[in-house]
Amino acid sequence: MNPYGFVRLGPAAQREAAIRHDQFKGFSGRLHCRLTALTHLFIPQTQETAKGKHQELRLLCSADGRPLLPGSSLKGVIRNVAEAISGSCLTLPLPGRGGEIEYRGRSPVSYRVLRGFEHCRDADHLCPACRIFGSLSGGNPFLGKIGLGDAVAMGDFEVETITIEALMEPKPRHRAWYEDPVQRGYLRGRKFYYHRPLGPRRTAVKNEYNKTIEAIKPGAVFEFDLDYTNLTEAELALLVFALTLEPGMAYKVGMGKPVGLGSARIEIVGWEQIDRQARYRQFGGGVAVLEGDALSAESARWQGKYHQAYANWQPSLADLRRIWVWDPSSTVEVRYPGQDWFRKNPRAPIEEAP
Repeated sequence: MNPYGFVRLGPAAQREAAIRHDQFKGFSGRLHCRLTALTHLFIPQTQETAKGKHQELRLLCSADGRPLLPGSSLKGVIRNVAEAISGSCLTLPLPGRGGEIEYRGRSPVSYRVLRGFEHCRDADHLCPACRIFGSLSGGNPFLGKIGLGDAVAMGDFEVETITIEALMEPKPRHRAWYEDPVQRGYLRGRKFYYHRPLGPRRTAVKNEYNKTIEAIKPGAVFEFDLDYTNLTEAELALLVFALTLEPGMAYKVGMGKPVGLGSARIEIVGWEQIDRQARYRQFGGGVAVLEGDALSAESARWQGKYHQAYANWQPSLADLRRIWVWDPSSTVEVRYPGQDWFRKNPRAPIEEAP
């Protein structure tokens, strides 16, 4: 099976002004989260390697040597989910000419997108994801209303050095897969990678096309905090759902997604709900701490609110559910078709990939 599929865009969400940071309004608080590795995970240190040579990449760690997942990377993962299940704008790829989006590289490729999915460019007219996570496009940027700390490995963990198969660069020029099969010239949807419970695709061969990496073994547990401020009810519902998904689903995090790395589950393990006006009126007041059954009930309540507020995007959620279903017993082989198949089937849709 090909390593990735597409989540359809659905209808474009209404754009509205975000609640500004100069007032206390809506919902604020802090979510304590736990991320558990289901397959090997890898976030590399910043390293430069001469071209034409085999790369050996070290694992990113904190100052005390514990594996670390940057908050910026986690924010990107959660934002991608929120965009996909709310009809938000396409922050990736880059904007092109005439309302198109453009994949840049050696051979730039452009696709048209339906009206309403262009980048948000005005802080007074933002899609749901940009109201939560922020927008830098245009001349009127918006900071966003959440902050994520780095996720640091807790307790015991194991690291393994492995050589993985070559990571293929994205090929949006292959229009048979990226183009909408009904509306020619338009982008098919948002790209997400399937899980491979069998683990990473390894090789004994070391060449300039693949990499040897230090990867965190399955079972490692990371913890991080997410602060949110001035969210509306619908925005908080979207954030909670994008952060937890549904039972039986899992995320893809870090490097090596096409070859089976990066599967992880995220859960909320603590919740501080903050009434900021009350907090500033009384020392130590305005904070409600949720744990145990109360936390589970509150999380379920906000997940239900997501389905109510974003009912128009249930087909998009169904696509993501199909791609990100986590079945630990699955033996389905996930890999790119070989070059011979592409030569023989240059116009075959992605559904016909072996």
